[in-house]
Amino acid sequence: MNHKDREKLFRRARVALDQGRLTDAANMFAALADDCDHDARFLSYRGLLLAIRERRVSEGTVMCKRAITLASSEPEMYLNLARLYTSTGQRHNAVMTLRRAIRTGAKNKAVMKEIQRLSPRALPPISSLHRDHVLNDVLGKLRARLFRERRNRPRRAKPARAAAMRNLRTARQRG
Repeated sequence: MNHKDREKLFRRARVALDQGRLTDAANMFAALADDCDHDARFLSYRGLLLAIRERRVSEGTVMCKRAITLASSEPEMYLNLARLYTSTGQRHNAVMTLRRAIRTGAKNKAVMKEIQRLSPRALPPISSLHRDHVLNDVLGKLRARLFRERRNRPRRAKPARAAAMRNLRTARQRG
């Protein structure tokens, strides 16, 4: 298959994927990946559909990661790996993949939109000030630390005496 035919088939496969025709899209991407295994786009979409459609998550993940190594500056590769992670319930890995895309320079509107969808930012502590204001920065970090510590702290067991007193009060109120 020549380059022009591959591009035409790629566009048809993307349309099929966008329309939810996963079987057609999977077959077309498989043909593309088999024909040209050094094209990161074909590997990435093939891996995504392997995981989603055929439930071969580990193979799909390997293909998507290989696509990222071939084209680390392409946001689409990171987005496909993030979609794979999201579809398999690995939301944290999806967010980390998208953040890695930003760090490596593969930032675009789709990556930012997907991060916002998966991991929305909290409102700034002082809404009248800009998000980047030093007070919002310091207070936001303090708030995050407090919530993190509070979430990780083991719950204290209530003393037996307090529970007995509470039971006694409720018994008196009823009777």
